[in-house]
Amino acid sequence: MNTKQFDDSEARFIAKEIILKRLGIVPKNTNQHVIYSAPAKETLAEISSLEKTWSYTPKDNSHTYGRKEKGEKIGFWSVPSMSAKVLAYLVLYTKAKNIIEIGTSAGFSTIHLASAVKQTGGKVYTIECLSEKVMIAKKNFEKAQASDKINLIAEDASKVLANWKEGQIDLVFLDADKENYGKYLELLIPLLSRGRLS
Repeated sequence: MNTKQFDDSEARFIAKEIILKRLGIVPKNTNQHVIYSAPAKETLAEISSLEKTWSYTPKDNSHTYGRKEKGEKIGFWSVPSMSAKVLAYLVLYTKAKNIIEIGTSAGFSTIHLASAVKQTGGKVYTIECLSEKVMIAKKNFEKAQASDKINLIAEDASKVLANWKEGQIDLVFLDADKENYGKYLELLIPLLSRGRLS
């Protein structure tokens, strides 16, 4: 993975002192100097630029794909850079290994999670049901040299979760079609390791 070492104290603080502390989760890694090896800035910038240029209109309205209106065009929606770094630090502080991301989009947050699991020895399972996004995300994973840490599942998330066979989940990043969050949570809760994050 093409990485550059950096020390992002704000993202570390948010992950450890705000999120984990408020949830009552004691970090497994008590080392104050956890360093996250971030993905290459060029790759991340290229993915972010897709948000401005890429759109897709589905041929039918059988799925909302996170759209507000069924006729609305679909774009790429990435989390802000700071949020992606916070996710990576949550992985590092909890030593999470089995991670699920629901809603891959272009793979921006997936690549950050994969960079972190490279240090914990884990795997990111990311689920995306729109085939047009799947193809682009796969290319982005290759560019970021992160494919070996990512299992991209091109399927409806509820079907994947109902048939989950990859073991208990340490961390969930739910960033998909909001109207189905309740259904996803019902399926996810029995799969979570005790004291883990969703």
